[in-house]
Amino acid sequence: MRAELVKADFYTNLSSFITFAGVHPIYEEGMQIVVRFPNGYGASIALVPFGAGGTCGTCGVELQVFRYEGGWWELVGSPFVNVDAVRVYELLLNIYCLQRGGTYVC
Repeated sequence: MRAELVKADFYTNLSSFITFAGVHPIYEEGMQIVVRFPNGYGASIALVPFGAGGTCGTCGVELQVFRYEGGWWELVGSPFVNVDAVRVYELLLNIYCLQRGGTYVC
C-alpha cells in the first residue's frame, strides 16, 4: 500500500518539484526542465540538438539523474538519451522512489 501512496503523491505533486524551466543554458535552441525531489535526487530533462550544426532540426530528449549533496549536485550515472515522453515519466517516478542508500520504495 505504501508504494501506491508514494506513486499517487508523485503524480499529484510533480509540477511542484520543478525548480527550473526554460532555455537550456548551453544549447540556445534547446529547452530544459530541472526537477528536485524531497529525497535529495533530481533530474534534468532537456530537449537538446543532436548532430552537426547544433540546431533542433534533429533534437532529442536527454534525461540526466543527479543527487544534491551539501548544496551542490553531482551526476549519477550516464544520461538517458533519445527518451520518449512515457519513458521520462517512468524514469522520474523511479528517481522519486529512491531513498538514501539506494532503497527503492515503489
